[in-house]
Amino acid sequence: MSIPEDYYANSAFELLPDGRRRLGCLPNGYYKIRMTDEVSTCFNTTTEHVPFEADNLPLVFVSQHTANLAYGGTLNGLCGGTIQIDEINGEAFDSDDYVFTWSDCIDCDVPARQHLCIGTYTVTATNRYTGCSGQQTITLQLQCGEGTGEVVGVVDVYPTIYDNTANLRLSLNYDTEVTIDVYDLYGSPIKRLIDREAKQAGEYYLQDNTTNAPNGVYIYVVKACNQTKADIGIKE
Repeated sequence: MSIPEDYYANSAFELLPDGRRRLGCLPNGYYKIRMTDEVSTCFNTTTEHVPFEADNLPLVFVSQHTANLAYGGTLNGLCGGTIQIDEINGEAFDSDDYVFTWSDCIDCDVPARQHLCIGTYTVTATNRYTGCSGQQTITLQLQCGEGTGEVVGVVDVYPTIYDNTANLRLSLNYDTEVTIDVYDLYGSPIKRLIDREAKQAGEYYLQDNTTNAPNGVYIYVVKACNQTKADIGIKE
């Protein structure tokens, strides 16, 4: 017995007390089932080659309602970040219809956050009426805009390395991420002291343990945004 492809297209599943769905009055065979959430339109899935071996056979569908979140995120300074959820499923939305859950703030039921520090944030938006939900992870990183002035003001390594310790003085004119690499006189990398560490504008004094380094000349290279400055230290 053949059944037209769309014969059962408008059939409704019966919701059982345990959460399963049942569609009865079907002859034995294999079917292609397409389920659509007509309320929230955020869920659409197709299951093919589903066997029905007996009439009224309960089927279990493990389904998750998902929504796509569009967002905007900016960071101006270490703690001047903003995250704004702009769209859900490609459309504007009423924030009163959704519950917003943030990974770092249990009580922040809002689609927009301000004064965020550099870091990674996860927000989940759940529709209060349909259960439709979507999740987005946003990472706020320091950005170097065009026209930025001199980011690194001073890099000063005290010329002679005493007691196996190199002393560095660093001044920054802006909040930025800093990387400091050490090279030998031939340009070969020795170590990385700091790897994209977020620092606020100001002056810093740093130390480098050179116990395992042989005597010689070492170059300390500071990178911030797209700018680089360097100075040398001598171990005798």
